[in-house]
Amino acid sequence: YENADGTSFNWEEVDDPAFAGYNTMSPADRAVLFLRDTQDESGAIIKQHDGAPLQTTVQDKVKALLGAASAGASAKYLPYGNEARIKKAYASRDSRLSANVITPYAGIVGGYNYSSAGNAMEVFWRWPISGGNATPNTTQRDDMAVDNANHFSYYHRKFVYEGAGLADRNNGPIDEPLIRYADVLLMWAEALVELNQLTGTNGAEGKVAQVRSRVNMPTLPSNFASKEKARDYVRDERRREFVNEGINFFDEMRWRTWKESKFKFSAGEKGQTETVWGATGNAGSYKWAGDQLYVWPVPQTEIEKNPNLKATPGWNY
Repeated sequence: YENADGTSFNWEEVDDPAFAGYNTMSPADRAVLFLRDTQDESGAIIKQHDGAPLQTTVQDKVKALLGAASAGASAKYLPYGNEARIKKAYASRDSRLSANVITPYAGIVGGYNYSSAGNAMEVFWRWPISGGNATPNTTQRDDMAVDNANHFSYYHRKFVYEGAGLADRNNGPIDEPLIRYADVLLMWAEALVELNQLTGTNGAEGKVAQVRSRVNMPTLPSNFASKEKARDYVRDERRREFVNEGINFFDEMRWRTWKESKFKFSAGEKGQTETVWGATGNAGSYKWAGDQLYVWPVPQTEIEKNPNLKATPGWNY
């Protein structure tokens, strides 16, 4: 997601010297910048929602992550102020970022019992946490409970029901969109790019601008300087706009970009993809099966009915 002025975001341009060299840091060194505060302004161990000191298990996790980083990186950790510093990276950004995902140390109104309206409270995405939550009183937690507590992740905000008092946690008041005018405009922009009608109100630039103006984001003409650049920009705009709307996956498949955007290459295996980006543990077994995935196979039953139909190459029947 871009800066609010439409320029590309760069971690090394965040207004704090701790981010210098971020793009070449190891994952362990980067993790230091995302750690939660463990002390308050006075230097005392920070208090939780119920007034108890921060759990020692959480403090130990912070110490372990600092120990895994280099000495130079661990020295950047601020027991008080680490949270405020990382929040700088998410300020003055395209507002769709914070609308689509829960950014670090942001809050969301949740509930420890979804069926009782009186149980709604604001919880915050902090890291690390201990188990599902970081407070001993499970009915008064103020850390967001997550399933994958061992890893830092971005969690969905868009279309997530807030508060409590729901009759069923799987159903809520938000309707699923079938089609939005933004989708029409950006498909239109894609077509205009392929026709090389790139700039101006009637070109791809103009259609993209109609979408971005809704969130007060400028559309920079430099992104439409060439057909290739405009194509990439329109695709990125669709990625930003349609999170959680059942569109992104099928876009990547029709563009044939799913492999390059979601998988990393194996070291020493030229041209071979290995695992999903950022995968750890069992997730590492999820590998790219082959480019035949971009074309759905003709069903076996249809081939049996019609001898003129042939098996789709790459698929096992």
